[in-house]
Amino acid sequence: MTFYVCFYSLLYKIMRFFYKVYFLNINNTFLKRNVSNELLTRNCKSFHCIPGPLSLPGIGTLYQYFPVIGQYRFDTLHLNGFKKYQKFGPVVREQIVPDVNILWLFDPSDIETMFRHEGKYPQRRSHLALEKYRLDRPNVYNSGGLLPTNGPEWFRIRSVLQKGLSSPQAVKRFLKGSDQIIQEWIEFIGQPPKKHRNDYLPEISRLFLECML
Repeated sequence: MTFYVCFYSLLYKIMRFFYKVYFLNINNTFLKRNVSNELLTRNCKSFHCIPGPLSLPGIGTLYQYFPVIGQYRFDTLHLNGFKKYQKFGPVVREQIVPDVNILWLFDPSDIETMFRHEGKYPQRRSHLALEKYRLDRPNVYNSGGLLPTNGPEWFRIRSVLQKGLSSPQAVKRFLKGSDQIIQEWIEFIGQPPKKHRNDYLPEISRLFLECML
C-alpha cells in the first residue's frame, strides 16, 4: 500500500512539473507571437506605398509601353522586370490599366513565401476572354479549359488531366518518341550553320512544338 501511495505521489509531482513547463512555454510563445504580430502590423505600410511606375488617370502605365516614348516593351518582359528591379527594388506595384494592380516580386524568398501561402485554386484574370469564348460554344468545347478556368472547376479539370499525364506509365509511353525527336534536334544543331547565328530560340520553339505534338 505504501508503495502505491509513493508511486502516485511521485507521478503527480512529475505531471505538475511538465504541466508548468509545457503550458508556460506555450503561453509565452503565444504572447511573443501576439506581440510580434502587433509590432509587425504597427510598422506595416499601406499597399499603395509600394513603389512602381507612375500611373496616369485613364491610361495607367500603358504609355510606358508605347514605342518611342515608353521605356518598356511587351515583347521583352525580362528586360522590363530588370529595369523595374533596378529602379524600384524587389517589390514593385504597377497599374498597367487603372484600378488593376500588378505586384511584381523579384526576390526569390518573397516568391517562395507567396507560393507557400497561395490558395488551393488559382485566380487568374489573364484569359477570361478565352474562357468566355469556350463556354459560349458548348457544342465545340465541354469546359473553359485548364488555362483560363479558375476555382473548383479548374481543380476538377486538372484532376482528370493529371491522371493521364503524370503517372510513370504515361511518361514511359512518351519517352521513346520524345527521345528520338531530341536526338534528331541535337544532330541538327550540331551541323555547321549556313550563316552565323546567336539566337537559337526559333529552333527551341520548334523542338517544343514537335515534342507536344
